[in-house]
Amino acid sequence: MPPVKGGAIENLIDVFVKQNELSKEHSITVFGIYSREAEEASKKYRHCTFKYIKLDKFSVGFRYIINRISPLKIGNAYIHKVKKELETIGEYDVIIVENRAEYAIPLFKVAKGKLILHLHNDILNIETKNATKILSCYEKVFTVSNYIKSRVLTITDKDKDKDKVVTLYNGIDSNKFDKNNYTSIYESERTKYSISKEDTVILYTGRVIASKGVKELIEAFIQLKEYTNVKLLIVGSANFGESVTDAFLLSIKEIAQKAKENIIFTGYIDYDKLPILYSIADISVIPSIGIEAAGQTVLEASSTGNAIITSDSGGIPELIGSNGIIISRDENFVDNLSTHLRTLIDDKELREYLGRNAKINARNFDDKIYFDDFCKLIDKKSKE
Repeated sequence: MPPVKGGAIENLIDVFVKQNELSKEHSITVFGIYSREAEEASKKYRHCTFKYIKLDKFSVGFRYIINRISPLKIGNAYIHKVKKELETIGEYDVIIVENRAEYAIPLFKVAKGKLILHLHNDILNIETKNATKILSCYEKVFTVSNYIKSRVLTITDKDKDKDKVVTLYNGIDSNKFDKNNYTSIYESERTKYSISKEDTVILYTGRVIASKGVKELIEAFIQLKEYTNVKLLIVGSANFGESVTDAFLLSIKEIAQKAKENIIFTGYIDYDKLPILYSIADISVIPSIGIEAAGQTVLEASSTGNAIITSDSGGIPELIGSNGIIISRDENFVDNLSTHLRTLIDDKELREYLGRNAKINARNFDDKIYFDDFCKLIDKKSKE
């Protein structure tokens, strides 16, 4: 942090921190792993202190081995150092743990009961090791969708525990993704990727991994053999913050050879430049076949005003409602995805209608609303 290497959670934290820069409502300390780029980027913030944890490979490796082979558990090297730092801070109102639910156990004593979990993924449920103990450590759990909330509540049927779990939908800087901001570079940006003005552009953004449904999207696109003026733009990499090649990426690039003239892989693109890529697209596809807690890409595409096709994964339907096309993840997923792509390619009026509605819907997830809702929940907790 700041999110110099991308990451949906990191960027969401940054949304909150940047809004606080404007409101000056809170004094914030953010703990994170040290990187030179992050430390440099942190200098522009005035109302947030960034404390960096430096980890040496020996310490991390030693702790990992001991925790794996010995009944003596010595804990996570990162959180061990965070605990020491917390003891030097003095008074604070709340500690917010971002997504690492298990940190509650080592943090509980030093936090003096002032713990909130901000949960972004389906990693705290009845199947989680020490689930009941972890949940008991938190005063509140903010979940990014009702779907994730329902998963947490599989742990308990006690009313007091149910009351502590609250849905807090993600927020986004909708102005940053407004397509109108990038009209002056529309043509040049398309030219960079050998896309003409007449081409219809289908966009995927995110990590290029199996659970995101990228392979299924390529297979659906290959079925569109009758179209010569349609391009598929795949933006992302297998890893955060860098373009890397792994076995899965190599395998889908091999499949993509069947339509190699019309499928473009960009590799990793810095988050600040993503709105430009959204702006040159006509259709955004979020084809997740794994579980999406609340895909931030849905809000990005909605804020841009692109027509959206997505799956029924996790919390995605909560974000898009009836303002896009939602496909069931069944045995016909690829064929149905191809069919709906054809529909939107052929029907420009429908594309624009869905895009307008999605953009209107995105206002409900504006970063200012997100910040205000987050603050109200924190304030409510502190008063309790």
